[in-house]
Order: sequence, then structure tokens, then C-alpha cells
Amino acid sequence: MGLYSDYRVLGLVCDGPAQGSCGSLVNSLGSKWFVTCPVDKGRSVHLYDVSALRLKGSAKVCSGSESIAVLAAADEVTFAAVGRDIVVLKRMKQVETWSAHEDAITSLLVFGNYLLSVSANENRIIAWNREDGEIASDFYVNPGFYITTITHPPTYLNKVLLGGKDGSLQLWNIRTMKLIHEFRGFGSAITNLEPSSVVDVVAVGHSDGNTVLHNFRFDESVLSFKHSEESSEPRSRLAS
Repeated sequence: MGLYSDYRVLGLVCDGPAQGSCGSLVNSLGSKWFVTCPVDKGRSVHLYDVSALRLKGSAKVCSGSESIAVLAAADEVTFAAVGRDIVVLKRMKQVETWSAHEDAITSLLVFGNYLLSVSANENRIIAWNREDGEIASDFYVNPGFYITTITHPPTYLNKVLLGGKDGSLQLWNIRTMKLIHEFRGFGSAITNLEPSSVVDVVAVGHSDGNTVLHNFRFDESVLSFKHSEESSEPRSRLAS
């Protein structure tokens, strides 16, 4: 008997992934957990209750050749990046669309009362107030640094950690909009960043299959391991 066994399955909910479309999003609301799945080639989303895998709601986000690039969620609100815009859904009902970027949005991060949107081609980060969609800060990172992923290390007030295509990392203060420190990195494009339960330690996933647990306070690696197969494609998400 295997360690894991089937519990429930969603069934066929889409006819294949859209080019450039995002994966599913798992988030919590109180003690309940939900998964938001892009369907219809990334043009719509389905919301499932994880405990029973029952459909709780659905929404059409975009049409035509457009597709959802990335998802984020906070409380009962879901944010979907479509091209240069952010579509805001409350209880699976579209309520607003926020626009400010001049190029496609590549990352979203819920950060306290803010939603951070990243456009890698612009080298730009915008902090939106989640309540009213007003822009709290808007800044550009250093030229030549291509942002591949973003995270917020717990206890780091107003700070985010950025992973780059060249393998380096940067720590920024979003309130002062200033670079705090740049880390040399590990020589391979960073695909994922995930804070651990230990303060100052973040897991860094790379395109070559290498994963490093790194203490950013002392700029020292705790441990590392590598997947057996190398790939230029982004690795699956890391989870703490």
C-alpha cells in the first residue's frame, strides 16, 4: 500500500493549458482552504473548497486571445493579472479593473494591506492599496535586473525579496522605494522564492533544479539539494 491514496478528483475542467497561463492558487479564509483554478484556456476561474473539492463559484475574467498570467488572493478577493491590467473579483464577481503598467504583469504578491504587481519587462513594481486600488508606491528596480519572482520574508517590515533571471537577488523597501542589499546568488535563474518557518531563512528554487535554503541575514546557505533532471523550464512552486 502506498503512502498516499486518492481522495477526490476534480474531473475534466478545462481543455488544456493556455500558453503563458498561470497555475492554480491555494489560499485560506479563516480555517477553510480554497483552490482557484484557471480554466477555459486561462480565460475563466473556478473556485473549489479544498475539504470537499466542490465547486464554490466561477467567473469569466477575460475573452479572446487573452489569458490570466498570474493569480493572487486575500480574504474574499481574487486578483487576476491579464496583460497590463489587474482584474479584481470579490466572491467571484468582477468589481474593478486596475491599470497603470505599460507592459505585461508577470507577478502578484499580497503584502499586508497592499497588492504588489511586477512587470519584468518594465523592471517596475507598483504597490496598490487593496481597499480602493490607489497606488501607494511605484518604482523601478536597477536596469539589467530582470525580476522572475518576488516574496516577503516574515518580520522584514516593508521589505520584499526579488529573484532575478541572472541568479542574483535584491532586497527592497517598498515604502522608501530603495534598494537595501543585493545578493550574489547561485549562478542560475531563480524561479521560486518561499520563506521558511525559520526567521531570515528563505528557500530559493533555480531553473537548473538546484534548491537552496539561505539565511539572508548572514548571507549564508543552510543546505541545498538538486533535482535529478536539469531543465530550463521553471520548477514547481516551493512550499514551506
